Amino acid sequence: MSVQIQNILQWNCRSAVSKKTEIIYMLNKYNASLFAISETWLKPDSIFKINGFSCLRDDRSDGYGGAAILIRNTVSYYPLSLPLFNDFSVVAAQVNNTCIVSIYIPSPSSSVLQQFNNLLSILPRPFLILGDFNCHHTSWGCTLSSYYGDILLDILDEHNICILNSGSPTRRTGPKENLSAIDLSICTPNLASSFTWRTLPSSYGSDHFPILISPTHPCRSPGLPKQPRLKYKFGADGLWDRFRTLVEFKLSNLQNSLSDNLIDYNNTFTNALIQAADETFPLKNSANGRIPSPPWWDKECSQIVKVRKEAEKKYKNDMTEGNFKIVCDAMVKARKLLKEKKIEGWKKFCLSISPNVNASIVWQNIRKFRNGVTPSNVSGIPPNLRNSFLNRLAPPSVPEQDIIYVNFPPSITNNQSPLNSPFTMKELQGVLSSVKDSAPGEDGIPYSFLANLNTSSLEFYLDLINKVMLSGKIPPSWKTQTVIPILKPGKPPLEHSSYRPIALSPVIAKVAENLVKNRLEWIIENRGILPESQFGFRKGKSTLDSVATLVTDIRVAFSQNQSVLAVFLDLESAYDSVLLNVLKKKLELLQIPEMLSRFIINLLSGRKINLDQTQDDSRFSS
Repeated sequence: MSVQIQNILQWNCRSAVSKKTEIIYMLNKYNASLFAISETWLKPDSIFKINGFSCLRDDRSDGYGGAAILIRNTVSYYPLSLPLFNDFSVVAAQVNNTCIVSIYIPSPSSSVLQQFNNLLSILPRPFLILGDFNCHHTSWGCTLSSYYGDILLDILDEHNICILNSGSPTRRTGPKENLSAIDLSICTPNLASSFTWRTLPSSYGSDHFPILISPTHPCRSPGLPKQPRLKYKFGADGLWDRFRTLVEFKLSNLQNSLSDNLIDYNNTFTNALIQAADETFPLKNSANGRIPSPPWWDKECSQIVKVRKEAEKKYKNDMTEGNFKIVCDAMVKARKLLKEKKIEGWKKFCLSISPNVNASIVWQNIRKFRNGVTPSNVSGIPPNLRNSFLNRLAPPSVPEQDIIYVNFPPSITNNQSPLNSPFTMKELQGVLSSVKDSAPGEDGIPYSFLANLNTSSLEFYLDLINKVMLSGKIPPSWKTQTVIPILKPGKPPLEHSSYRPIALSPVIAKVAENLVKNRLEWIIENRGILPESQFGFRKGKSTLDSVATLVTDIRVAFSQNQSVLAVFLDLESAYDSVLLNVLKKKLELLQIPEMLSRFIINLLSGRKINLDQTQDDSRFSS
């Protein structure tokens, strides 16, 4: 079976918080998609975050034991609900059609192993179970076999489970102690040939050696990082001048041969931008998922870790009492120094904060010290929920209609207002002066490409916008969006309604939308269409104004010994529920000029959405 999972790490770390730096180092070095951790020593209310990873945990109330799985955010998964086992910790996730389990059994017994037997019966196959079982047997590398090791082996045989261990010790023991391999990696038979298994040479401060499980046939999968959406580096001086010149040259050579076909006109412009960017700007490194080192880390930290590794290597080659003492001393010194460096770095950071420091910079540095962000419980949406999620955004009843031919009344059609005339260069430059780069649409073109064009290239773009406005025909690429599902905080991940859609549209279309929006705002504000009590989405007003009004009414009522009644409404999927025929009628009633009304209606009709660049998951929405 070809398993679409990249490197997997497994480790009994004996405190995930104190070994966080080591965990990050291993994630970076071995480019792991998953990390199964035993003995996390986390309490249920404790916080443990690592940038770019989601963390599934099963904690004990006393803060010892525990199991966790770190899953890279580029990996699609969903957590599995398991029965409560009081005698051991276990957590599971379905990852690319494979069940991944992290387990920690602190004290094996007949009853505990019977519970584990029951767990094997309910896990979906195929599965891969990683953890510390604390059972000894020569079959997986221990010097001696124990009673509970025999029972565990019988259970694995009964369920036809394969052991991936190569026989190498997984725990560092003293000079006179037996070899120990109590950390097991077991799987169903169809997965056994898909992985290679080995222990890492250093214990990274624990008394257990991390285990690296790699696919036998590596392949690019959803677990590998994707190319960043903003893929160009813009920092170098002089590159924008070259970009402007190249775009102007490409457009001037093609302008005379252009037809009146809007699709060709639009493609010519976008191709000129992309080709000029490819010839000008260097590409960013792919989003390799590397987590930066903590800001307090320095050469002294690297040196003490190097000394610890050398001591471990020396003891592994010659397991004497003297070498064992050297290892123990190196462990203590490294742990003490790293803790002191972290405290010292935090104090220096706190002393550097002043009233003049921007708040965003302060929070950015705090996140660097934490080496974490708030992880989503699920990265991506489970495959079995995609259809229901898309049906909510784009019901099957929505017609695949690119253009709606709108018959406006004479009062709108004969409107001679300047608001019904083509857009001007001044309006376009006004919009471009206020935009900032964000995640682009499918074409990969950011706002900065448009904002840095010279006058002749902007005239070409403005001519394209006005051709679209006057004809009412919208290029298909303007109506295509990439939708990224984001799990709402605290919502169940196995319900399609728990995901918030984030839509990425092409900026070439968004600039045109801003031009229309500016004219609509002027019409609405100039005619006094909105009541004074409407605060949201209006210039010079905010929701704080409504809060201030409510607080004032409450205080006035209290002073006059009266009561205030407040009603709060939240309309679910309010924007998704707007019907185009109702919107058209509203535009007519408000006497919105024909050019603006036609653009709004036709832009919204037949809009195509792609689910996070998955081309086979595309629908039409209204």
